[in-house]
Amino acid sequence: MQPCPTYNDINTRDWYAGEDLAGESMERHSRIYKLEDTGYDPMVHYDTGEEINEKMTQALIKSMEWNDKIPTGVFYVNGISTPYNERILDDIPNYIENPPARQEISTWASRMWTLRPCWTLWMHRAGPPLDACRAKEKTDPWIKQRRSVNVIRQAV
Repeated sequence: MQPCPTYNDINTRDWYAGEDLAGESMERHSRIYKLEDTGYDPMVHYDTGEEINEKMTQALIKSMEWNDKIPTGVFYVNGISTPYNERILDDIPNYIENPPARQEISTWASRMWTLRPCWTLWMHRAGPPLDACRAKEKTDPWIKQRRSVNVIRQAV
């Protein structure tokens, strides 16, 4: 836990340490506790829907604890399910060689992106953008067939 001294005057370092919980005995009881110290078991041991739901529910209930006791640690672990990188390779075999970040964007989307400054200027009335858009229309045959900057603006 990391208190914010600038904007949060309520959940201060002393509050997390439990100094306001100290009664007349002046014993401090920290609000923060580790789940491992309480015998909490976050691991799913059997591949049954019942146990998975039980462990997820248990984790959600623990994560909602706040005020006098704040749990920290591992809330849920499902070691039985297949890791994400293996599941995606089952669905898309060439994912590693050709990830989405390296795939070419469609021609329509890339043309729209090149026109974006034209219609953005036009919408905000920042200057005479029609000259720039008309120049683009003359060079790009795809834009030429649309004939109107308004149609292009609406398509995006």
